[in-house]
Amino acid sequence: MKKRFVNISLLVVVIGLHACYYDLDLEKYRPAPTVVLNAVASPDTLIMARVCLTTFFADSSIFKDIEDAEVKLYVNKAYREQLKWEKAGGIYVSSITPQASDEIKLEVNSSYGNVWAEDIVPYKVNIEKIETAGRKIKGPESIYANPDGSYTIEDSELYVITYSITFKDNPADTNYYCIRIEDDNPLLPVGTVDYSDEPVFIEQNSTINSLFSGTIEGQGGRTFSDKLFNGKTYTLMITETVNSTFYDYYADILNRKILLYSLSKSYYNYLTSLLNIDENSIEYYLSEYGLYEPVKTFSNIQGGAGILATSQVDIKTVDLKELFPE
Repeated sequence: MKKRFVNISLLVVVIGLHACYYDLDLEKYRPAPTVVLNAVASPDTLIMARVCLTTFFADSSIFKDIEDAEVKLYVNKAYREQLKWEKAGGIYVSSITPQASDEIKLEVNSSYGNVWAEDIVPYKVNIEKIETAGRKIKGPESIYANPDGSYTIEDSELYVITYSITFKDNPADTNYYCIRIEDDNPLLPVGTVDYSDEPVFIEQNSTINSLFSGTIEGQGGRTFSDKLFNGKTYTLMITETVNSTFYDYYADILNRKILLYSLSKSYYNYLTSLLNIDENSIEYYLSEYGLYEPVKTFSNIQGGAGILATSQVDIKTVDLKELFPE
């Protein structure tokens, strides 16, 4: 009986494995390519746009640029000019720099289809003040192997930097922002940034992420709205944790750039959707296993894909050299 049971079990396993394989012809599901328009307009630079085609997920090729499109620019509903193709950069470039409150519209006509989008440039909000504070906490233990085969365990130390960033919200209907911290030296990384001490990010963070994580990450920045402080002066609280050894070694050149972006609603929706599908979010993992509804990337392109967004940015630099004196 025992031998017979093993044989039947093996047969079930073989049948089960065979049932796991299915030949799928992906070409049957290949859609027609869609025109993609990506552009971010800001008073800091000329209006530029990239126009390309969507690519099929099974392809290894990159997006194909459309080099012969007609890209028309309208400002405040008036036609201004046609953007010129620059092969070196793979983009279309205008000769116009937008201003706050300008309504920007791009219209793309090509052999692959026609798309358009519009957005309004927000007013710039300046950072009024930045204060920093530091504290030391115990870090993870480090284990070192000795020549005699024994091990040495040493405690490590972490430095926690708190940024208090104050600005005055414009008392418009609704304003949208993105805050970002980066090192003034592009070769030096920023430590681990945590936004979980700040109510505007707690309010925005999804319920599912809050249940599984005590931190709110975002090394590339976090978006937020003025829902909790409309028209008021507000101070954001953000922390950064760095290894003490790293800080002590680079202390003489450690400066942080604080970037406060004023965003259009479309840009806010786009960046927020990217945060929600980040590979580090709980939503991303659950959606991969079909346990959570997939989050789509926001797009305001009519007839195609991509984003036309507008923004302004204020940048302030803070010195961290004396935050943790010897």
